[in-house]
This record gives sequence, C-alpha cells and structure tokens, in this order.
Amino acid sequence: QSGPTSWTGKWNSSETENMIDDWIKQNRMRNIFALELGNEIYGESGIEAKLSVEEAVESFSELWRIVNEKFSSKNRPKIFGVDTALDNNWVRQFLNKSENGLDAFTYHSYPLGAGSSENVDKEIMDEKFNAKIYNLAE
Repeated sequence: QSGPTSWTGKWNSSETENMIDDWIKQNRMRNIFALELGNEIYGESGIEAKLSVEEAVESFSELWRIVNEKFSSKNRPKIFGVDTALDNNWVRQFLNKSENGLDAFTYHSYPLGAGSSENVDKEIMDEKFNAKIYNLAE
C-alpha cells in the first residue's frame, strides 16, 4: 500500500493457487462455475483500492494462466471480472490491453444510488430510469 487507496506491486497469486489446489483435492471444483479477482478495486471507482489498468491486466492474465494450467478446457471454471463500478475509460483501456483473462465482463451499477430512497419502487418503474439503464448497457 503506497497511499490510502493506492496499491502497487504484483499480485501474489500463491494463496489463490493453493486454494484452487485444495478445492481440486477436495473435489469441490465441480461446484465452481466461475472465479472473480477483486471487488471494486479497479480504476477511479475503486473503493478501498484503485489499481491501474496494467496491474489488472497482469493479475487477470496470471489467474488465466493458473486456471488453464490446472484444468482442461472442458472443465475449466470461467473467469469473470472486473467487478468494479463502471469507469468507461478504464474499462476501454483494460479490454484493449487484455489478450486473455476474462470469459465475461462484470461491473457494479448503482443507478438508484445506495437504494435507501423510500421511493425506490416508484423510481425503478420510472421510464427515465429504464432509459438510463438501457443507455448504460450500450
């Protein structure tokens, strides 16, 4: 950690590799459809950390390598990510620099904020809300 929300350095994948090995030995991988790496730690939208595109590309490539080393293409768990609030510029850079590493792109969307509004039921049925979600997906 180099600042309150700045982290640098290479991801140490050894614990993840050990965990996957344990799951394989315990025959638990049959119940695992996908793996994700991190939760809201990428780009300016990161909560506790704001990892760079380069660090994310390197980390997802490492996870991709581990998973493909341990599983055949037939039984390999999918890799989902980046699982952060949507930062279009960061995502565009990440996807352009990634040669592999993701089977599915995921992100967190909070179009209603924290969901604490007493009018959430009315807001979610509002035409403008639905248009906002549709435009975000494009």
